[in-house]
Amino acid sequence: MGQARRRRLRQKLQPPSRPLWGLRKIVLSLLMLACLPIQSDQLPGTSLAFTEREGLELLNGLLDAVAPDAPQNAFMPPMLKEKLRWVYSTHAQYLPTGHKVVQAIGDYQRDEYGNPNRRTVMAAHFDEQARPVIQIFLSRLAVLVRLQYRIKQGFDKRTEQVFAATLAHEAIHLEGTPSPSPPDRPKAEFLAEEVRTWRKMTLGIIRPLRESGQLVEIDFLQADDVLKQCADPYNCPQFERFVRKQLGME
Repeated sequence: MGQARRRRLRQKLQPPSRPLWGLRKIVLSLLMLACLPIQSDQLPGTSLAFTEREGLELLNGLLDAVAPDAPQNAFMPPMLKEKLRWVYSTHAQYLPTGHKVVQAIGDYQRDEYGNPNRRTVMAAHFDEQARPVIQIFLSRLAVLVRLQYRIKQGFDKRTEQVFAATLAHEAIHLEGTPSPSPPDRPKAEFLAEEVRTWRKMTLGIIRPLRESGQLVEIDFLQADDVLKQCADPYNCPQFERFVRKQLGME
């Protein structure tokens, strides 16, 4: 397909732009021209016809809804606001250079063998130029909202809470000195980083949400329950086991 035709198709498939509290509209990194029949490992035997446009509308709606400085989000804990502000401002900072920090991907995340990872909604890394990247996998997002949560149109407060916490989770992964993420990262190093991120998110975001009476997803509640059972949250084998289970490593 020629470049000019591809640009026309991409423009045609873009949903109407609207203000996103500092985060400009997302452009797909992977162009899908047909509906995807999406299956869910969590709900065997179910499928969903899902288009690129629907995915972008869902994603843009969620990005708008969880904007940290929107009046309706005054309840957000300080760490959640801090991490979301970083995502929105960093995306806007890089846009003039042509780099998109937040990238919508039509398909599932794929492993080194090309197999789909149907667990992952988002993933973060630094690219070869040490620029931050947060990928959002529209197929997995659709399964979460349309199949698992059984929401036929739009999204609810539960979806907003999970989306905001997950986006902040990826921002926590991008803390520290930027450096390209190696594709063959040792599993032990990968697990240690996930445990660090889950712990920081749980203590700084999930627990304050819970204590203030906000709606909290069951997986996040379980993470907080496990940490509360630990004498030392920074040396807690049962929390590591919990994270391993979340990652499908057990």
